[in-house]
Amino acid sequence: MFLTQRLNRALIKNASVPMRGLKLHEYQAGALLDSYKVPTAIGRVAFNAEDAFKVCADFGEGAEFVVKAQVLTGGRGLGTFASGFKGGVHIVDTPAKVQDIASKMLGERLITKQSGPDGFPCSAVYMVEKLGIRSEFYLSITLDRVAGGPTFIYSPAGGMNIEDVAEKTPELVHKLLIHGKEIPAEEMVLAAQRLGIPTEVEQVTNMFTTILDTFYGKDCDMVEINPLVMTNDDKLIAADSKITIDSNA
Repeated sequence: MFLTQRLNRALIKNASVPMRGLKLHEYQAGALLDSYKVPTAIGRVAFNAEDAFKVCADFGEGAEFVVKAQVLTGGRGLGTFASGFKGGVHIVDTPAKVQDIASKMLGERLITKQSGPDGFPCSAVYMVEKLGIRSEFYLSITLDRVAGGPTFIYSPAGGMNIEDVAEKTPELVHKLLIHGKEIPAEEMVLAAQRLGIPTEVEQVTNMFTTILDTFYGKDCDMVEINPLVMTNDDKLIAADSKITIDSNA
């Protein structure tokens, strides 16, 4: 068990898997996952506040929106823009409020715990339909060069920094090394059990399989879903995603 915990932490911290590639913004990652039939949250991107208002009409009447600053850094929700506006992630309930939030994000620099004092410029906002969430999980896949194959990391503790989970509760972090392009059926049964959704083996299998297809299809260095959510209507959805593609591919 101790050795397994050490391997999990090393992989999570990328000790053996240097990220060499091109990082995609969340809206780009979501579009790529959707093209490989990964179940994803419905989202629209905008590059100015007026367009942010317009695209929200696609969601239909009565929708709530999660407005996300598109910057390549973690900790967006707790970040602060150089202007003093707080938060790179906001939940609002009208297109007019979306436009107002977008106007305060676009063209500004978002400073987070991971960005450094200069922050990162926000040139796009991503509006995602607010989901009714029952449970949150973590799922990623990256190439473990020491083990010699793609490796899934998954956990029933999602929506938080996976390194913190590995440090405080390593028993909640699980690893699955993949040989070839097939995932053993028994591993999917075990994954569903470990995630706390044992009756959803079919959905878990589909999620893992389509993410593996994306990983191979685009020669990715990493695909990370955090959180992966189970909605109130029993759908397993990739709610927030990060993808790094091998720039040498």
